[in-house]
Amino acid sequence: MKFNYVLEYKEPYIVKTELTKNRTHQTYGWKQLAVAENKEDLEPYLIGHEKTRRIVKR
Repeated sequence: MKFNYVLEYKEPYIVKTELTKNRTHQTYGWKQLAVAENKEDLEPYLIGHEKTRRIVKR
């Protein structure tokens, strides 16, 4: 079975720098949530979470 599409979600994290102690630079990274052969299989999980989730092709 070959998985062609990945459902990812946005996870916030703080960039750690040595010069600033308050660590105010916040960004995000993408984490894998699910994989599927077809994009249509992942689309129901995207409803209502369009800003924090995405589907990408491997």
